[in-house]
Amino acid sequence: MLASLIVVAALTQTQGERPTLDQAQRCSALVHVASMADAENEDLFDAGLYWSLAATEIARDADVSDRDFAAAQDRARQAAATGDKAALDACLRAVPSLNGRG
Repeated sequence: MLASLIVVAALTQTQGERPTLDQAQRCSALVHVASMADAENEDLFDAGLYWSLAATEIARDADVSDRDFAAAQDRARQAAATGDKAALDACLRAVPSLNGRG
C-alpha cells in the first residue's frame, strides 16, 4: 500500500504528462534487464521498483485485466532483451527523485 502511495505521489509530481501503460511497461522491462546485469546498482533497483509500480498503477486506473497486463509485460520483456541503451537512459532520467538524490 505504501509503495502505491509513493508511486501515485511521484506520478503527480513529475514534470510533463503521465506515462502511458506501454511506456511504463517498457521502462520496467528495460530497467529489469539492466538490473540483472548490475544487481548492486541501487539506482537501477529504485528505477525498477518505480516503473513496475507505475505500470501496475496505470493499468489499475485503466481497468486493464490481469491477463492483458501480464501479456503486455511479457511482450515488453522480450523487446527489452535487445538492451536499448538510449531507451534505458531515457527511462532512468524520467524517474522522479523520491529521496533527495538526483
